[in-house]
Amino acid sequence: SGLGTIHKKPDIKLNITPEALEELPILQGKILDACSEYVKPGGVLVYSTCTINLEENQNVVMDFLEKHPEFKLDNPAPYVPDSLKSAIKDGMIQLIPSLHQVDGFFISRMRRLS
Repeated sequence: SGLGTIHKKPDIKLNITPEALEELPILQGKILDACSEYVKPGGVLVYSTCTINLEENQNVVMDFLEKHPEFKLDNPAPYVPDSLKSAIKDGMIQLIPSLHQVDGFFISRMRRLS
């Protein structure tokens, strides 16, 4: 949806519809499902969005992990600067413009089990 960049692109709120906000998590889940087939055992799958919408972020990841027990969340802390470690919650990163002085962004790192 791009809601994390709405301060830079205010036209987003004019173009996004409630229907699109409902459909996007479904599409994003399908994309994750398809991409997961190409991750080798021990490999990493990163899911990232430029939104702050829980439905498109944490909920998509949790649904994916429920359907794919061969993946688990991987600790993102070693890859995050100290100044943004406070953005890590439940093994996922949610950047909020007003808190972190960056665009709204979400990142999760999942590892395929051996």
